[in-house]
Amino acid sequence: IEDTRTDVSVTTRYFYDRGNLGFNYARSDENDYESDAIALDAAFNSEDKLTTYSVAISGSKDEIEPTQGNVPTNTLKDEKDIRSAWMGVSRIVSKRAIVRFGLSYTFRDGFLTDPYKLNDKRPDERKEWAASAGYRHFFVGANAALHADYRFFDDDWGVRSHTIDIAWHQNINQHLRLVPFMRYYSQTEADFFGNFVDFSNDYYADDYRLSSFGAFSGGLRGVLNLDDWQFNLSGERYVSKADWGLSNGDEAPGLVKFWRYSIGLNYSF
Repeated sequence: IEDTRTDVSVTTRYFYDRGNLGFNYARSDENDYESDAIALDAAFNSEDKLTTYSVAISGSKDEIEPTQGNVPTNTLKDEKDIRSAWMGVSRIVSKRAIVRFGLSYTFRDGFLTDPYKLNDKRPDERKEWAASAGYRHFFVGANAALHADYRFFDDDWGVRSHTIDIAWHQNINQHLRLVPFMRYYSQTEADFFGNFVDFSNDYYADDYRLSSFGAFSGGLRGVLNLDDWQFNLSGERYVSKADWGLSNGDEAPGLVKFWRYSIGLNYSF
């Protein structure tokens, strides 16, 4: 299967004395998938400007029309909806340090099955919760900043995960920044995951992304700022294994490892 994806996103933001309001519309189009999404967000600063409270809501309507090949898909056309809400708070704790916390809830409804897996059958609803915490600290002597983040995820499919992200933002000069980073991820398997089809259950999936596993990734990102232009270049190595996870489950044969490279160009006006 060959695919081309086109994304169009429009964002507007209004700033006032104690915060800001934002609106975003995004349209994504692939050969077998279309999505329209909107999001609203707001931030409010405390009177001493040391604490920021933030909220956001978003929703998308997606249409699935899988590409037909030699093996028939398990649907010809279907839809799903996604609704999400998030709230967070960040606090300046010193001249060089910030902490932040967040809570989110996501509700997915509709066709959540993988259309390209013949025996795949998943519930038509999924409720997801996530809690996150982050810490930022700038070191004057090194002219660099440490970014550390943790995220806990839980849903009603039986999947629970832990994510730890650590990055070091090293300023080389006023234009160039190098960012080495690493991530650890671990999750439990979904209640209906299995490597062999079980026709006695209502739901079944052998998708490795719903299995129990752990993963490490790390890489290097470079950011170059020249007036209104910003150039980004990054490389990352990702490796996942069943015995790297914090829980025991069936080992999925489809666990992946890969190299990923990306390049980006941004212009601000």
